[in-house]
Amino acid sequence: MSQNLDYNDKVWGLLISMNVGDEFNIIEKVAPERRQKFIEIVKSYIDHDCSDLTYIEFNNEYTKIKKYLK
Repeated sequence: MSQNLDYNDKVWGLLISMNVGDEFNIIEKVAPERRQKFIEIVKSYIDHDCSDLTYIEFNNEYTKIKKYLK
């Protein structure tokens, strides 16, 4: 179970550390067996994000995420 929490923390850390305008290519950077889990964690982050300044959004194919200013 702690392994899942560690991965969750790593993904949230990545999302927090992204700069506005940064794009993250899920296909290039996430192993195929982890992509679904990665997407679920990003969705959770989007649901819980309390930032007043930025937000994360998927592209239509769920292959990339990008950080934007609100």
